[in-house]
Amino acid sequence: LLPSNSKTMTKFKAALIDLSGTLHIGKTVIPGAIDACRKLHKNNIRVVFLTNTSKISSSTLLNQLRSMGFDSTVISGQECIMTSVSATRQF
Repeated sequence: LLPSNSKTMTKFKAALIDLSGTLHIGKTVIPGAIDACRKLHKNNIRVVFLTNTSKISSSTLLNQLRSMGFDSTVISGQECIMTSVSATRQF
């Protein structure tokens, strides 16, 4: 849950959020997920979306999320999505 007080929100610099089961299940958005992500973005909190999938690229995941309603005010681009493959590649 996100704090309702914007003063408390400014204490956070970043958020790591798992995709499947946290923001959506299959092609169904979990109620409140888009608004919560938008609130983080609005409060200048950097968000990185994580997934342990190795079969789908971050660009494909971004397209899937866009089709569910996660627009650029929620997820700015594929650089905000870290898959297990991209994590391995970086480290």
